[in-house]
Amino acid sequence: MSHEYRLVFSNDLTAQRIMDSLKASESCVRADQGFLYLKDQNSKTEADYDARLSHDDHSTLWLEVNFKSLALYDLVCAALENKPCKCLSDGDINEEVELSEAFQLGHLHISRP
Repeated sequence: MSHEYRLVFSNDLTAQRIMDSLKASESCVRADQGFLYLKDQNSKTEADYDARLSHDDHSTLWLEVNFKSLALYDLVCAALENKPCKCLSDGDINEEVELSEAFQLGHLHISRP
């Protein structure tokens, strides 16, 4: 079962820059019609992709997560370049969650050096 999230970025971070960064990664297994398909290379799932991103507008993306993945969480965090983003469950402004929750890692707040 997949879960969808709307990622809302600050003004200085564009959705296109994030998409470009993720598209250049080894985890990107397909990019077409405005969608990026990401696969955790260590994943044992038979699914074609584990997460999918698409543009909403210049400062937002839609993220669909199919399977728990610390590797894809790390990849998206790296693309964010440690800049803040709001992660809204089903796009609901009243349902902000941690990005780690989107990747089904629970309520972990994973801090990076």
